Amino acid sequence: DLYGMYTRMISLKTAALIRAAAVFGAMSANASHCINAMTDYGTYLGLAFQMLDDVLDIFGDVRKFGKEIGKDIKEHKLGNAVIVMALKDLDTKDREELLDVLGKSSVTNDDVKKAVEIISMTNARENALRMAMEFAEKSEKALASLNNNEYVEDLREILRFTVTREF
Repeated sequence: DLYGMYTRMISLKTAALIRAAAVFGAMSANASHCINAMTDYGTYLGLAFQMLDDVLDIFGDVRKFGKEIGKDIKEHKLGNAVIVMALKDLDTKDREELLDVLGKSSVTNDDVKKAVEIISMTNARENALRMAMEFAEKSEKALASLNNNEYVEDLREILRFTVTREF
């Protein structure tokens, strides 16, 4: 399914990058006993980060986000959690309308607005946010397996920042 392909894609991109940073951090600190926990922490943090980034791309505040809103729509990206979830929820007519916008060679701001309106008819935003929070909880659970210290608290703060950011 499309959602499975999406999560696999972000697992191999964003999550892999953050996982590598977390694991290399543990390795450089000679904390080999933490590798498994840091692997899970980094993977789930990366998944949560990317899902939230996808929500912000469609629904963010350009003044806070710092990037153009709807960029994934303009770039015809089916690899956005909100778009993937909306396509699953939409009826045939609205799905075709959204795919028409995504398939245009040149997507205008009005097209983006139309796509966002179509997406807003679904629970895609809420579902993506819920999934991001579930990934964040799994990341937190990985940290819970470690001895609590200032470094683990710093990792928790990174996780908290990631799931509450508006940019």
